[in-house]
Amino acid sequence: MSGIRTERRRVGQSAGRSGVGLLLAAMLGACQVDSPTTTRVEVRAASLGKGAGTNALGVTSTLPTSARQDTTLDVNIYGSGFTSGAAATWSLAGDTTKVHVQSTKFVNQGQLVARLLVPAAAPIASYDVVVMLIGGKKGVGAELFAVTVGDPSATYLFPLNNTSLGIQSDGLFSDGTYSVYANTVCGVTTRIYATTEASNSGDMMFQTFAPRTKDQRCAVYPRRIRVTFPDGFSELTYSTTNLQRVENTTFQIPVGATVKRQLNMGTGESVRCSGIRWGANTGSAVVGDSVLVTRTALDTWHVQTQPAPNNHGVCMPSGPAYNLSVDFWVVSARPLP
Repeated sequence: MSGIRTERRRVGQSAGRSGVGLLLAAMLGACQVDSPTTTRVEVRAASLGKGAGTNALGVTSTLPTSARQDTTLDVNIYGSGFTSGAAATWSLAGDTTKVHVQSTKFVNQGQLVARLLVPAAAPIASYDVVVMLIGGKKGVGAELFAVTVGDPSATYLFPLNNTSLGIQSDGLFSDGTYSVYANTVCGVTTRIYATTEASNSGDMMFQTFAPRTKDQRCAVYPRRIRVTFPDGFSELTYSTTNLQRVENTTFQIPVGATVKRQLNMGTGESVRCSGIRWGANTGSAVVGDSVLVTRTALDTWHVQTQPAPNNHGVCMPSGPAYNLSVDFWVVSARPLP
């Protein structure tokens, strides 16, 4: 009996060893068959993991989404895949010269900030925003930014032959006939609030000492006007001038027509008047005479006081009134309706 049990034990051990061997062989065979597929899956997973960590270059939006002509502003550009050194351009049918990007600042992979200059003559249209990375990779956001109609600037012309006038120029920037006060030149800023819903007053304004202009290093900054009173007293002063209700989206002066309007002229350096006003007055019992505005072309207006003695300008804030003659021209940067 003991011999029979011993033999059975040997047979069981042998069978067990054979079963283990067969199992190991099956496993090794299975690994050899599946190994190419397993390798491909691992490589593919590694590739996908690497791609997931790198954002593809894209341009999705801007803030703000529009700007008026003749404007300088910062525009946020949003997207993905941005890197340091990225440069933005504004493109209209492939033309990147209509709107000027003065600088591009990298914030992070999803944001840039572009300092944008929209010229007065920039076409009214929707522009593509293009981001170019160092190395040449390019992303395009189609029609993400609109240029809208802006209030035009203007040039003011004061005659050099002005001995009979109470308001005279500083005599600088001469074209031989007029002293020229042009927008952005030597601290001058001008605007005709004529075309946008946000303004639409119809006023024409110019300032001879605009503190935010970039050309304050001009040798004769700030530009000035000269006020010569009837008693012979004369002084130079910087000025903010407002000619009211001349041209906007709801009313226009026809070419060839003459209308009466109010003219306000600030005289900040004057020792006699803080300002001079022709026309209706606020806060003063003294009323000045309105000026005459004649439209000579779609872009040009001639501004004159009425003939004496109806040329009174009120010395603000409370008078008196002086006989002060005015004669100048306003030329818009573009024709208006």
